Amino acid sequence: MDNNFLEQFEVSLLSYLDTPKLKSSHLYSPTLYALSSPAKRLRPQMVSAISAAHPALFEVAAAIEMIHTYSLIHDDLPCMDDDDIRRKKPSLHIAFDEPTALLTGNFLLTHAFQIISSSPKITHFAKSKIINVLSSFGGFTLLNGQLLDINAKDLTLDKLLSIYHQKTSSLFIAALLSGAYLANLKQDQIDLLISFGSSFGILFQLYDDISDFNPLRPQELNILNLLDKNSTLHYIHQLSKELKELLPHIQINTKQLSHILSRQQSTAPQ
Repeated sequence: MDNNFLEQFEVSLLSYLDTPKLKSSHLYSPTLYALSSPAKRLRPQMVSAISAAHPALFEVAAAIEMIHTYSLIHDDLPCMDDDDIRRKKPSLHIAFDEPTALLTGNFLLTHAFQIISSSPKITHFAKSKIINVLSSFGGFTLLNGQLLDINAKDLTLDKLLSIYHQKTSSLFIAALLSGAYLANLKQDQIDLLISFGSSFGILFQLYDDISDFNPLRPQELNILNLLDKNSTLHYIHQLSKELKELLPHIQINTKQLSHILSRQQSTAPQ
């Protein structure tokens, strides 16, 4: 991935907070805290991988990252996953408080749609498609996955993968499809990108599972509570192979997507 994109993206992302109305509000500090935390920015990179030349690239990439950040803020709340640390910093509800975290997440979600809907650089057709994708994959699919996670009982591998598809793959798919609609790609290409995003999200989550596994917590949502490590690594290998085989069929320059996949594989557990 071009480091120049990431540098420009960081500046662009924070620029959407640079309004007198927001800077004078109580929302500014927690929003800045959440968005300036160190992150891989994988979803914005996926938008760039599909539509790097489009003038609205940074607007759409920022909207995706805001929706992702909102989901993390809410995931960390005591009523959800109850995590005190996010991206090596205190979670937002720890650094500030629970009401502030809840409202900051709400603001980021709605601000993402304001950025897209008010952009003069996106055609009306692409705008409607992107808003639909973000509200579907970043709304119902993501939220339903979180509810399935919270209420998970008698887990099977199929149920676990369904949760991972909805919780994790959803925003990778949304990023790829948002880029696809900017680039005006045809339906067959969109279908391939859905497959890529779905498998990549599962792969991403499995790496996290191995990294985070704690045998003293058998109730946690983790594939290693269902499969042994060798079986999980075999499944990771299968997914990686499927993703590589998809790339030649995607009729754009897939160099950036290939690079994202290679970087993910370089962190593969042993």
